[in-house]
Amino acid sequence: MLAQLNLKHRLEPSDILGEKVNSDQYTVSYFHPQLASELRHLIDDMGNDRNSAARQNRSHRHKVDGSLILIRRLNQHPQIVTIDSVGNFKSPITLSRVAVVLENRQLFLYVEQFYAFIQNYTDIPCDQPLDFLFGTGNEISNSSHALFLSGYEHLYLCFDLDFGGLSTARNLYKLMPTQAMSFIQPRDIRERLDHVTCRRNPDYLEKVAVLGQDSPEFLKPYAQLIHRMGRTIEQESFLNG
Repeated sequence: MLAQLNLKHRLEPSDILGEKVNSDQYTVSYFHPQLASELRHLIDDMGNDRNSAARQNRSHRHKVDGSLILIRRLNQHPQIVTIDSVGNFKSPITLSRVAVVLENRQLFLYVEQFYAFIQNYTDIPCDQPLDFLFGTGNEISNSSHALFLSGYEHLYLCFDLDFGGLSTARNLYKLMPTQAMSFIQPRDIRERLDHVTCRRNPDYLEKVAVLGQDSPEFLKPYAQLIHRMGRTIEQESFLNG
């Protein structure tokens, strides 16, 4: 590992001496002072946040100091909610009472078409203004989003009916256990699953079953449905009605 570093000190086998304690541990009895000094300097220069770590191309090891969520309403262009590292947010619009969180970019882009679907096939209250949020998969359960999301009276989670969708919903519930939220699938979801040709393998279905056992009550029926029918379905299919 040391040989891969750009060190001024010329590395020799005698620079680090020690005795083996067990299969993967040693007691170091000697460490060359110049080598130790270089390594301490290298560690100090690695940075303790995303900006400082970027000096050594290691910014990916630190979280971004903030986040953003795309938000839109019917017949309106998407806008951006910015959120800082402690959760304070700035929204370009006044929040509605309820929000529909979409996991899929296609549905967010064609929100008018998706709105017609939820009117006909779900219990989302379409008699009032709705904010559509693009959740970007599991990123929606980022802890910095909690303050913003808690500004809604109810969250309607429109995720894929699969292990990933259930995991994201569960993570969001664990982040905000007192927040009112529902996992939304069409009323005829069983019939839709019946038309899915490919079945999931037993290992996948077992993962879903285990996840369902560690999920809130509003998710358990969907985990059981996947496990029983052996199939999953993606949100894009809903655009076809």
